[in-house]
Amino acid sequence: MKKQLIQHSSESNEHYTPVEIVEAAREWMGGIGLDPCSSEIANRTVRSEQILTSEDLSEHFNWSEILDRGIHRSLFVNPPGKGSMDPDVMKGLGSKAADVCWLRKTIETVQAGDLATMAVFVGYSIDILQKMQGAGLNPFDYHLCVPRRRVSYGAWDGEAVRAQNSPPNASVIIGLANFRFVDGGPRFKRCFKGIGAVHTR
Repeated sequence: MKKQLIQHSSESNEHYTPVEIVEAAREWMGGIGLDPCSSEIANRTVRSEQILTSEDLSEHFNWSEILDRGIHRSLFVNPPGKGSMDPDVMKGLGSKAADVCWLRKTIETVQAGDLATMAVFVGYSIDILQKMQGAGLNPFDYHLCVPRRRVSYGAWDGEAVRAQNSPPNASVIIGLANFRFVDGGPRFKRCFKGIGAVHTR
């Protein structure tokens, strides 16, 4: 898998997750096995065992097969924005919204896995909860955390990742476990209650 150094700009789809969200996800899942929407810069914080970057076109990969190579069967997904996914892949995932397609691929990976497969999906905009319903997904089938304030995602200025001063959107964090075997709701609440209001399925 290739790795790349991404320069952030106002036109970029890159937005780096604050460390407190990453660490809550790590605590809930016990580790992070794959970040499929990453970069060398982003992984300094996420510290995932394996990463895919925009250069890898990660939507074309079988994420389950990649997880099989690592220790932790867990995904951390903070997807890039509009225009970030191959339209043909989006068509197969059943939505015109890129963020919903990234979420559906995450859900499919978790459902196809074993009892240890888990994921944390960071929705850059809380609007994804409405878009999910349009795609036939019920948001309340999953664990949710609504941060009590807008998330200050990081931006790469050429030297360091710096938090945005005026975050444009309210975000939502979605927790997915292989609910055929394990729920993980009480632990999700314990890990994320410091970030915001929590709903568990």
